[in-house]
Amino acid sequence: MRRLLCFFHSLRTYYWGSILAKQDGLQLDPELFYVMSVWHDIGLCDAHNHKDGISRCFAVEGGRSAGAFVREYGTEAQAQQVEEAIISHLNLYIPISHGIEKSILPAATALDVIGARIGEIQPDTILAVLERYPRLSFKSDLIALFNHEYATRPHSRIAFMQRVANLNRLIEQAPFAS
Repeated sequence: MRRLLCFFHSLRTYYWGSILAKQDGLQLDPELFYVMSVWHDIGLCDAHNHKDGISRCFAVEGGRSAGAFVREYGTEAQAQQVEEAIISHLNLYIPISHGIEKSILPAATALDVIGARIGEIQPDTILAVLERYPRLSFKSDLIALFNHEYATRPHSRIAFMQRVANLNRLIEQAPFAS
């Protein structure tokens, strides 16, 4: 069930990002953004979490894993874009000048995790995305994953977000049922 939950989050991220980009008048590379969206939290999965021995953040491990995957099937430039976008997706803001996809990924994940920019999307569109890719027990499961990250990587960006902004509370207060 946890894998399905994470996969639905990744697909919602793709759709939220596509919607936000369109509303912002931006033209995403849909294939590149899809790969970024689907792989952005791979560093939280057991197969990748705490595996490289040097990363202080799940996003770094995830970015490196995704970059390695894309290097096998795409170009070096694509791999670099994917790796950098995933590594930086926890940043609050990335200017468009750094790349449309890299800029939209944090906005899309923030929308799904804490409801940022949700007011910019039509209610019927929100319902359609959530009906197709339900949140299930997303809030409680994500908090559990993040709590593990806080405990095992106290100097990670996600732990910093918890200390400074009480990320768990923001997740709980997101304008979604779960």
